[in-house]
Amino acid sequence: DHKETYFSGLSSNKYGILVTKYCGYEFLIVIHKDSTMNELHRHIELETGNAKFSLYVGSDKLPRSDDLLSNYIFRLRNQKLISPIYKMPDPVVYRIMIDDGHKH
Repeated sequence: DHKETYFSGLSSNKYGILVTKYCGYEFLIVIHKDSTMNELHRHIELETGNAKFSLYVGSDKLPRSDDLLSNYIFRLRNQKLISPIYKMPDPVVYRIMIDDGHKH
């Protein structure tokens, strides 16, 4: 099962972020909950080799800032804009969309 492979790097102090392009391509990153929004963007930049992208949850663009990722996710959850894509007891994985400027 591919979820078992993905989940092997997750622990209670990390999030799984399933980064999904609008064409359907997706990849998983594992990031510490104490990371900043800037660090999230940098992690994705390194993964994609592209610095010119935007991240979205619904129509909300995720900012590049020094705010903690965990605080931002907490706010999105309270606003019912994001929820884990897998059910407990699986580790917490959130889906965010990426617009990297490439049209498919």
